[in-house]
Amino acid sequence: MPTFRRPSGWDAAVVAVSMASAAALLVCTPQGVGVSPDSVQYIAAARRLLEGHGAEGLSPAGEWIPLTRFPPLYPLLLALASWVSRTDPLMLARWIHALLWGANVFLGARWVRTAVSDAVLAPLAGALALACCPVLIRLHSLALSEPLFMTLVLLVLHRLTRLAPGANLKQQGVLSLLCAAAVMTRYVGVVLLMTATVMVAVRAGERVSTATRVRKALWVALASITPVVLWMFWMHDGEGVSAGRSLHFHAPDWRSAQQFV
Repeated sequence: MPTFRRPSGWDAAVVAVSMASAAALLVCTPQGVGVSPDSVQYIAAARRLLEGHGAEGLSPAGEWIPLTRFPPLYPLLLALASWVSRTDPLMLARWIHALLWGANVFLGARWVRTAVSDAVLAPLAGALALACCPVLIRLHSLALSEPLFMTLVLLVLHRLTRLAPGANLKQQGVLSLLCAAAVMTRYVGVVLLMTATVMVAVRAGERVSTATRVRKALWVALASITPVVLWMFWMHDGEGVSAGRSLHFHAPDWRSAQQFV
């Protein structure tokens, strides 16, 4: 029979920090969130979806073309929420990002608690560190897909940390769904998918054969990547381009190391 731990005062403090973070973002963006060149594409795609034209973005020439450069989940979220609330996607992004900011502070603290269960103050310290991070505050104040991607990353990390040996099909399915959503938010989520696949194989159980480990890992990988492949085939522009961008590797340099530190 499952047992439930009574929330402590520190849990309430983490919730309070999360809610305060969301409220602060709303207070600091009375005119709505900021926009960047990428934001224009996201907002435009959401509006085109609402108008029934499908996921489309603007070309450099100002023409409407299939949205292949960016994954569709973020503009789809804006369009769906806008359709429900009858509010323009740009104005609604302010409320969505406030919710995502509060959720990310809370999920980050929860993940810290899972990873460092012995330190009572660690979750609160993690929540405060996230809430006071200038880079994250700026990202959440712009109409970009990073906040949603961060939410999905934290959910995947939380599932991986709590992944029990020999996880059942339901647990693997939830993990696959989250990984697929991450990739459909930002293409770099493929790295998260690969990490989840390896973790499922490693934590398959001590007495599990290699064949079973490979089968479970492949199931998670295929279930995660299938929506992405279907999307790319659907949005194929007929000129051999499905993602609208090429793959590059940027080797780390001294400046990157300084920024990391």
